[in-house]
Amino acid sequence: MRLLSSFIIALNGRLQDGTLTKRDERMIRSLIPALGAIGKDSGSQTLRAVQNVSWTNAVKRLAAAALKNIAASGN
Repeated sequence: MRLLSSFIIALNGRLQDGTLTKRDERMIRSLIPALGAIGKDSGSQTLRAVQNVSWTNAVKRLAAAALKNIAASGN
């Protein structure tokens, strides 16, 4: 899970630096639900970071859904 979180944070950095590619955007759309599916509370901080960066609304919705999944799992 730390690897997923680290990669998502790196993609946040690319977005902020303006170096994000379309492939990166597709990748984050896969990584966010995977992090949520793990259901560990330690992924919440990473997902909140996604919501606070200028991602598309679709990506922010994925992060919100993943956070709900984590909350529902109670881990």
